[in-house]
Amino acid sequence: RLAVFGVLDAACDPALLERGALVERLARALHARFLAEYAGSSPAQASHVPWEELDERYRADNRAQAEHIGTKLAEIDAVIVPAAPDLPPFAFSEGPQGEVEKLARMEHDRWMAARRQAGVTYGEERTARTHPDMLDWDAGLSENTKEKDRMFVRGLPTLLEAEGLAIVRIPGVP
Repeated sequence: RLAVFGVLDAACDPALLERGALVERLARALHARFLAEYAGSSPAQASHVPWEELDERYRADNRAQAEHIGTKLAEIDAVIVPAAPDLPPFAFSEGPQGEVEKLARMEHDRWMAARRQAGVTYGEERTARTHPDMLDWDAGLSENTKEKDRMFVRGLPTLLEAEGLAIVRIPGVP
């Protein structure tokens, strides 16, 4: 179906501009957190540089991860809202069947799909075209890698809080 629209109207839609700005802010915050956690690790990676020096493919990866936060939260009937003092406290459920595990699996699946699209396959050595973490969650993925995904999920409330946001459960959804 073809639709006619004004380019300036679409490009200047405040909701779209705000969403794009939020994704960019969260992408930068995700990268800053990544640097704080892993930049000192060995061996150094091309992604271990400040945002301003970061290759565009890594910036795009961060944006995709930021964009997917809402998808993950929708899976547990939660949303991102502006922070406010009267919001109820938020915590993810833990355990083998808990929300942390569910969302960590989703994050790993998202990451693998992006790598696959870039032509990366499984390989014991990490190269431009292979990666040892290109395994399904239940198909030999290391516990260390799973824990990185869990830590990402557990860190979401703090990450969002630093950006003036909060996670809340959708009222009336069991």
